[in-house]
Amino acid sequence: MTIFKEITVDEFSNVKMKHMNMTDSSIVTINHDLDLNPLIMTKIPRFFIAPVIYGITDMLYLPIDVEETYRLVIQEIAPHFEEIKEISNETFRNLSLKKLKPKSKEIFAETKTETNIDLVIKELYGQKTEKIEEIQKTEKNNIKFYEVNLQKINTVNDNDFELLWNFIKSAYVNRQGEFYITPVNWIFNEEIRNYLFVRMLSNVCNSLRISVNDDSGTITSLILD
Repeated sequence: MTIFKEITVDEFSNVKMKHMNMTDSSIVTINHDLDLNPLIMTKIPRFFIAPVIYGITDMLYLPIDVEETYRLVIQEIAPHFEEIKEISNETFRNLSLKKLKPKSKEIFAETKTETNIDLVIKELYGQKTEKIEEIQKTEKNNIKFYEVNLQKINTVNDNDFELLWNFIKSAYVNRQGEFYITPVNWIFNEEIRNYLFVRMLSNVCNSLRISVNDDSGTITSLILD
């Protein structure tokens, strides 16, 4: 029996857009001289910096409303970037990070391990091809939406992943209702039930929804809550 149930676009995303209202926002450039010391990159920062390493995006936009989230972002993620800006108003507080430092690319490569977090990073972003931009682009009317039945997934428990999920839940899910990821070259078929990322998600999150490019047969986004 299939793990997919087709849903509407309204059912796909429940992000709390009012919380992200940019009206009257202040933008402050943060100049700090924090050294990359120690010269390592721990698991949660690796997960968030990975899309930049793999060329999926050239910037990060991270919420820092919660004190614990702020400490981790400012101490372990922000020092890896040359351009840091705090964007905030009465309803939100975010950090915009651009221009990953060359040294940080070296640190990412040198501290690579075979932990489940690193396996997930490779699973999400390590299948890049020259046609990735062409594959990821699609017209809106070629998109279909599905919910994945997590009850039908064989779960994998992992302490490091639970810590990562707790951070995601605190920073994103509790704040805006969901967390969004763009995987690379994920084919839309039942095989995703065997993906390590999906199997670990099934142990911690409430639901997993996906958007699918109906022309190319690829999964273009994941929404977790």
